[in-house]
Amino acid sequence: MEQARAAGGGWYCEVVGAYQGEVPDEAVRGAWRLDAEGRLTGEYVANPRFRARPAPGGCPFHRPGPS
Repeated sequence: MEQARAAGGGWYCEVVGAYQGEVPDEAVRGAWRLDAEGRLTGEYVANPRFRARPAPGGCPFHRPGPS
C-alpha cells in the first residue's frame, strides 16, 4: 500500500495467490481507485475475468478423510 501512496492516483489491485513476475488477469479479483495522494476513494471494480484457483492439494474441507 505504501507504493500506491507514493505513486498517487491509479488503482490498487487485489491479487489472489502468489506470483513472481507477471500476474495473470484471472488472478486479479478486483481493484480500488486511488486519489492523487494514493488514498482509497471507495470506488471498487470487480474483475469479470477473475477465476479462483484451489490451493495445491485441493480444499482441506473437501479432501477425502482417512479410511
